[in-house]
Amino acid sequence: MSDEKQTPVYRFTEMARKARERIKAIDFKLPGWKEIATELVPKLREARALAFKELRAQLGPVEEQEKKIRAEWAPILEVFDQGKTFLEGKLARELKEEEDRERAERKRLSDEAAEAQRQVEDALARGAEASTPAERKAAVAEGQAALQKQEEARAAAAVPVEKPKVKTAGGATATTKTTWEFELLDITKVPEHLTFRAIDEKLTAAAIKAMDERGETPSIPGLRIWPTSKASVRKGR
Repeated sequence: MSDEKQTPVYRFTEMARKARERIKAIDFKLPGWKEIATELVPKLREARALAFKELRAQLGPVEEQEKKIRAEWAPILEVFDQGKTFLEGKLARELKEEEDRERAERKRLSDEAAEAQRQVEDALARGAEASTPAERKAAVAEGQAALQKQEEARAAAAVPVEKPKVKTAGGATATTKTTWEFELLDITKVPEHLTFRAIDEKLTAAAIKAMDERGETPSIPGLRIWPTSKASVRKGR
């Protein structure tokens, strides 16, 4: 084996090459890509940390060689950084879309429950106005059917929205980690308990989080609130 192949730069260059090829080989049209990405992200993070540790060890006190050494290591670190960022972005977008679809389904069920409530009230009104036993019987039957539908829709809508999660055979997991950001539009409209001459960011963030956990879209007078999401990936066994 040549001396060049025994150097850390060569070894990590090979690691970076294999990482790049592994990422390029992912077929994002196949259903298993999220598990592959979830396994790769912590490995890229770990490889990057090891490469950076080796870089720091090589730099040592030889400051005059730092520029040259950094130039050698920069493309290696870039592969790990770009690969991790790319896969985390893909995971975050996909998992957020799944979560949004789940929330939309809960909203649809909630709307169904409201519509069923309206049908119950209409049936009761028709029953009260019915002039014959047959009309009253039909109104009661419609009301019972609408009430059953309302109870089913409410029960389904009450199920908490769970964040989509990817778990691989190796034990790695990926979920969405959503944080809500806000900017002040009108301090006079913000509830007093969230302000003390200026807005209390911790109290405001806690209030927004509580709304989100209840399945509500966060809304506070005087604030513009929006979500930001990123993938949260943990290494498996």
